[in-house]
Amino acid sequence: MSEEDIGITRQRALFEEISAITGKRPPVVDAGEVLANPATMMSKLCVALDVPVEVPAMTAWPAGSRDSDGVWASHWYHAVEASTGFGKPMDSRKLEDQSAIELSNRMQEHYQALYRYRLT
Repeated sequence: MSEEDIGITRQRALFEEISAITGKRPPVVDAGEVLANPATMMSKLCVALDVPVEVPAMTAWPAGSRDSDGVWASHWYHAVEASTGFGKPMDSRKLEDQSAIELSNRMQEHYQALYRYRLT
């Protein structure tokens, strides 16, 4: 796994670029917080984006495929098609591989830079 695979460096660069262009910070959401409280976090995201808040439709859905899934859905979306809402937050995993630990440590700077702007 590489820094590019994780993508947080690019996310931070995009955050900074969009902030500079628009003069506003784009909303940042933490996946763990969304999973812990989907209705609250989705509402906050909608308000931040100035779009209608439609909590029930955004936090629960019928199982099955969707027209928008695309041609590869049957290969990639098994868990999504079986879902009817957000899952539970994952427990933290202890990294044991030294290269993964080092990569995680290097990425913390970028993660924390975005995390401080997350919706709360």
